[in-house]
Amino acid sequence: MKAIFSHINASLGGRIGILILLVFFLVGLIGPTLIPQLNLSAANLEPFHPPGQGTNNYYSFGTDQIGRDVFSGIIEGTRWALVIGFIAVFVSACIGIVLGVFSGYFGDKQLKVGIVPLIIWTLFVLLLSFYVNHIQFSFLFKVVLFVFCFLLSLFGLTNYNQRLRTKGTRQINFPADFFVSRLIEVWRAVPALFILLAILSMIRQPSLVVIGVIIGVLSWTRVARLLRAEILNIKNLEYVQAAKGLAYSHFRIIWYHILPNSIRPLLIVFAFSFASAVILEASISFLGIGNNTDLMTWGNMLSAARLNYRAWWLAVFPGICICLLVLSLNLIADSLEKDLS
Repeated sequence: MKAIFSHINASLGGRIGILILLVFFLVGLIGPTLIPQLNLSAANLEPFHPPGQGTNNYYSFGTDQIGRDVFSGIIEGTRWALVIGFIAVFVSACIGIVLGVFSGYFGDKQLKVGIVPLIIWTLFVLLLSFYVNHIQFSFLFKVVLFVFCFLLSLFGLTNYNQRLRTKGTRQINFPADFFVSRLIEVWRAVPALFILLAILSMIRQPSLVVIGVIIGVLSWTRVARLLRAEILNIKNLEYVQAAKGLAYSHFRIIWYHILPNSIRPLLIVFAFSFASAVILEASISFLGIGNNTDLMTWGNMLSAARLNYRAWWLAVFPGICICLLVLSLNLIADSLEKDLS
């Protein structure tokens, strides 16, 4: 981690990006506590009031279409932007890292799978999909439950097959790289925005957390592709071959030797994924799709600007926040990308 911070600190753009991102974190985390009386209600009834002195209060950033303070909405929208970005990055990292490791480390010939365990695991995934689809819980809980059980069963299948290999049980080659690569190609064939809109149309009242999870599920491919390429370069190096010669387990080699040396390129992808999640959420909120319009998010404020073209403050202030947040993440990613070998 010290090397990563040194790379960021060595670049002027990286320092600027960290400073801007830190400001957003402080505003999102402690902004509502420093300003305890956020004017997020429409009790004052001063819609589309321009920045400046109002009849009842002073509105530094003006008011929206129902009289809520835009400055308070910017603070609340910062919190939601950070939450959505973190959720999307976490979900995409969980899926992309697992599939990228299986594709790059095991390839098409190194993953030995017993026929019976493979059939049992396939039936388990099918039954899990059927069960999760019919349980009476929220969509977010269904997605989290399916991903958790799928990844847990995948690790269990790997460990069980390793035990069967030590006993001399007959196994077949499982082309992990082939299946993951084809899955990535199929997943990337359809634009993520179209899939997101189709999923949101099937959900009655999706929350911003659910939107963040869906964005993460849709954006795991870039993590998997990058990690696969990194592992293909790393797994043939001397220290990895030495770990295999010492009969270390696959999990130990991956966790202690391969993933730590892939942190820097992964952080670059995470930064871009965070920025993409913020932009994608603002886009669907601007279109009036997918979340509660009563929430003051940056995208909802941009959408409200369409109701009155004279209310320039509803477009300028949220737009500046989106640009600055995305700019900071891009500057950090560029500073990490320099001299990357």
